[in-house]
Amino acid sequence: MSGVSIAIPEFLQPLFILKVGFLALIVIFIVFSIIMSNQIATMNKSLNQKQASGSLHAFSILLVLLTISLFLIALVIL
Repeated sequence: MSGVSIAIPEFLQPLFILKVGFLALIVIFIVFSIIMSNQIATMNKSLNQKQASGSLHAFSILLVLLTISLFLIALVIL
């Protein structure tokens, strides 16, 4: 006796759902890091402390670029 095999569509398989979930989390983090970068830029305008604010702003821009590259790499790999 052979069992009946049911073909599950690709978009309903658990591994595909997990991959889409991770990509969604990365997109949410990208949005968060862009908002954080804008808030740091606004803080820089109001505080006028160039020593600390310049490094914070550079770090936030670097974080945005790294998260976008992480998303693109994950999109290619997954």
